[in-house]
Amino acid sequence: MVHIRNDSDRAAMHWYLDRMIRVLREPQPGGFLLGQHLAQMMLIEALRLYIADSVTAGVGWLLALADKQLSAAITAMHENPGYRWSLQDLAERAGMSRSIFAHRFKEKVGTSDRSLDAGVTRQPASAANSHLEPRNET
Repeated sequence: MVHIRNDSDRAAMHWYLDRMIRVLREPQPGGFLLGQHLAQMMLIEALRLYIADSVTAGVGWLLALADKQLSAAITAMHENPGYRWSLQDLAERAGMSRSIFAHRFKEKVGTSDRSLDAGVTRQPASAANSHLEPRNET
């Protein structure tokens, strides 16, 4: 559950809900597709509100995306999942030193900095369980 404190944000979510109710109650051509898009927009809006409200609390990948520098590194990993990302590569993408990147990454994502020190790579996996793992240097 997301508690929406801002009146304009609350009004926007009410608009999505009202529109979704009308689409479902008054079927018209294209209604199914419109309903899907409204649901996606509502989800994105709820996630954005959650991130904005939770930036100072907790850890996790979603909250790390709210950090512009970490987001640049995470985006790079998702754009090129087969690349063997090192700590240095990710720090450069974030525009940070290795030590500052490792500290902030651990602080925001909750991943041990030992796994970052060893070098990391994003293993191809489903979006639900993708994560950083130590890279074998042999």
